[in-house]
Amino acid sequence: MRGSVWAYNEPRSHSGYNVVRAYLSGLGETRGFFGKVVESGAHAVSLKMILSSQVDGAAIDSTVLEWALGQNPEIAEQIRVVATFGPSPMPPWVISGTVSVSLRSELCALLLSMHRDRSGRRILARASLDRFVEARDHDYDPIRIMARKAEQVSLA
Repeated sequence: MRGSVWAYNEPRSHSGYNVVRAYLSGLGETRGFFGKVVESGAHAVSLKMILSSQVDGAAIDSTVLEWALGQNPEIAEQIRVVATFGPSPMPPWVISGTVSVSLRSELCALLLSMHRDRSGRRILARASLDRFVEARDHDYDPIRIMARKAEQVSLA
């Protein structure tokens, strides 16, 4: 991919920006690896840019790619996965702090237990999820480590 036209989500994106920079850092590349970089704004937009030959490549989050391939299986014949980065934890599901503590607790309990209920399992299956688990702060340490490595690399 050296010298190619590369799309990235936006500078705050872990899966669409920092994982590539962290990977390049591990290779000793600090700048100028890609010939041109383009900010797309979203994984789905980056994928469309690849499919329309506007760019040569992009880091597409695995959940977005799985969803896109599920919706349009023919995409698989139009792209090639050249590398897989990670693992990275799944983004957390969050709720506004303005929601009452009791409602937040109730929603959390429902999400964490829905895999035990037949209708909950159907809902999870439609979203291609097995279950929810409670996240802990250290679950996101891999992202922090990659972010520190990524700081050493400029895509432009």
